[in-house]
Amino acid sequence: MFADRKKTNNPITNQLTAVTNSNPIFTQFSTLGIIALIPSELPDHRILEVADALLAAPVLATQIVPNGDNAFDTIQTFRQRAGDNMLIGLDRVETLDELKAAIKAGAQFASSGGDFHLPLLAYAKKHDFAFIPTVHSPGQTLMAYHAGARWQKIRDDIDADGLEGLLERSAEIGYQPNYIINQIETGNIDVALEIGAKMVCVNDIYLDHDQPMSDIILRARAARRIWLDTQL
Repeated sequence: MFADRKKTNNPITNQLTAVTNSNPIFTQFSTLGIIALIPSELPDHRILEVADALLAAPVLATQIVPNGDNAFDTIQTFRQRAGDNMLIGLDRVETLDELKAAIKAGAQFASSGGDFHLPLLAYAKKHDFAFIPTVHSPGQTLMAYHAGARWQKIRDDIDADGLEGLLERSAEIGYQPNYIINQIETGNIDVALEIGAKMVCVNDIYLDHDQPMSDIILRARAARRIWLDTQL
């Protein structure tokens, strides 16, 4: 998404003030910075290995990306292994039934897929659940903001210029959501954060089923180190 993008010091986006929801999960988001994206199609023993590797790094927020029928089982196994030491979420939630199932499985947060879904946000607010709508335009981010979504995820197909445009428009109108950028590679974390993102979902910490735990730990630590460097 941010390939070949040079770092910039944008005076408009740098003036944005973070706004957080009252949900304690969002308070924790402000201190974590990195969400590791993990596919749902993992055998139980592999889930345990991945959870242990992320805890060792530590990268303490994980989002399960559905690529099969067992996303909710994967959430349950992650929660059993990590307990309250890691936030576990579900990506690409499109229906109310999926959101309810994610909550029942133990997910602590969830985000929609390609678009903003007002009924899902309304249900989550009613049940004090951390739901993050996915947006791709100033109009959507404004609607989501006025519906109470102070954390919003940027859709995968928006590039750095698109993100910067959203942030500038937010500043002009006077609303300042906390943006999470989806599907970021480790090498682009610093660029996304300097443009104005508050968190990033990193897609190259976990690579495949044969990846050694040591490599997962090293990649997670590298991502976390980049985020920490941007906080100095």
